[in-house]
Amino acid sequence: MSDPALLGPLASPARFPTSPAAPFDVAAARTDAQIEDTARAILDTGDRWLIADDYDARAVHFAEEMAGLAPADQTRLVQEVLRQDPGALASWMKLDIVDRMQAEGRISQDGYEAIASGFVEAYNAGTLDQAQAEQFLQIGSMIDRAPGIADQPFTQMQDFLAAAGSTDGAERFREDFAEALLTRALSDNAAWAVHAPGLAMQIAAGSNDPDMPANVFNDVLEANGGGDATRDTLLTAIGESTIGFRNSQGVVDAVNPLATLIDSVAAQPDTTQWNDIAVGIARYAESGNDDVLFDFYNDDAPFADTAGALSGLLASDHGDAMLTALASWDSRAVPQGNEHAQQFGANAIQLGNLMRITAMNPDNPGAQQAMDSIQAWTQVRKDYLNGVEGTYPDGLDVSTARQQLGILGGAAFDAVQQMKIDQDNRAAATQALVGFVVDIGLAAVPGGGKISSLVAGDLKSAFGNNPAVDRLIDQALSSGDTLGASAVDQLKSDIAAALDDQQADLALLRTDASHFVTDAVIGGLSGGTQADGGQSHRDIVEGHIQNVQDDIRDNRS
Repeated sequence: MSDPALLGPLASPARFPTSPAAPFDVAAARTDAQIEDTARAILDTGDRWLIADDYDARAVHFAEEMAGLAPADQTRLVQEVLRQDPGALASWMKLDIVDRMQAEGRISQDGYEAIASGFVEAYNAGTLDQAQAEQFLQIGSMIDRAPGIADQPFTQMQDFLAAAGSTDGAERFREDFAEALLTRALSDNAAWAVHAPGLAMQIAAGSNDPDMPANVFNDVLEANGGGDATRDTLLTAIGESTIGFRNSQGVVDAVNPLATLIDSVAAQPDTTQWNDIAVGIARYAESGNDDVLFDFYNDDAPFADTAGALSGLLASDHGDAMLTALASWDSRAVPQGNEHAQQFGANAIQLGNLMRITAMNPDNPGAQQAMDSIQAWTQVRKDYLNGVEGTYPDGLDVSTARQQLGILGGAAFDAVQQMKIDQDNRAAATQALVGFVVDIGLAAVPGGGKISSLVAGDLKSAFGNNPAVDRLIDQALSSGDTLGASAVDQLKSDIAAALDDQQADLALLRTDASHFVTDAVIGGLSGGTQADGGQSHRDIVEGHIQNVQDDIRDNRS
């Protein structure tokens, strides 16, 4: 998409006083002649000899006339005014003038809303093209700078579009206009419009349709081939714009463009199309600019807004597809790392990053819902290997289940190595790690039950047969074989407190925790069959975990 054509400050045609437009019934549709007369009267307003025209007065008159017209006639009047005065958008028909006149009380709220309604309908009808609409909304002053810097035009645009309401026409305008802005990310001059993608998400987020941000993204993607490279380019552009939008919060009412998109995608149905976009978002979370997702000024802790959005996405109907894609054992060579690096190691890095931001993020209120999704996914693989009868995903076999658990274990180990643990958040971090170990450990119980005695030994082993932890587990089981959800939560808290009291050294905590989470992944797995040479599922998955850890290092070297 090309940059909007900027109309120069064209002088309005010389005009002489004419007779005022003949009065007519407000409720009646206007004839072409009446619309022409009204436009002429507006353009005559403020016309002054030898000195600059009074553009304020002309804008006020325009608002008064628009307020008295039916919606269809508002569109016609906009068209006629622009026909008679092609330079109107560069002189008096400007949003900053309309906004100032409304703020000063010279344009009524009805008049302001009428202009907004007429504007969006004129765009929908093709009377205003994209370049003209962008010029009126002052997009050119916002696409290359953060909203906090262009705060006045940004706020004026927001208020004006809100005044258009939530009619079908206003919603259609938001979607079409946002798609045109997002398309700029694919143009050769995208670098000159770095915040166009953010504005697209902002405008879509202002609608009454929570699906609009996702639909805008998908429509632009499909219109441009629907390929992975196009999707990644769009995600990168939205992410880069997010930095400026986040830094503008508190100055203007700016959304987080990336979180806005993720929240909207999370609400979409479980289809291949939307699952692919969700997987692309999960991969982007690792490959994108760290400043989009991690706070440099807070020891690179994940930003709360994107962490929460990713947790919601992982907990949505797309969570299974995300985890399955990132746990794919793909042995293709990759360009990064050394000559031994393979794609499954890259996948594990991406999965570990997702877990670090969501389930293992001690500052993330949505961590548990992300953990629940991981636990359910793990449960299916362990049930399959343990021979539990049930319905399983197409294509799942013994080898695949082992490989997927191996990548999960390697990814979890890497997540612990990368996660933020310091004196300020060590208690919360320990709680997050214990939660992961217990939840994944309980996934070994056939059918997903909470019959903890079946996995007590593996849980104790996962925590290094620590006497204090062993006592807590035995105490929890002393009143019965089954632990309810509240009892499991209490056990997590008690174990976390015991470990935190014992771990004076943060480096030791990180090392122990890394082994805790990998042991939890293999915990509860049954032995194999003779076809496996007598080797247990546990041993094979443990070997896979080690291979994944090795390939992660190859990818990073």
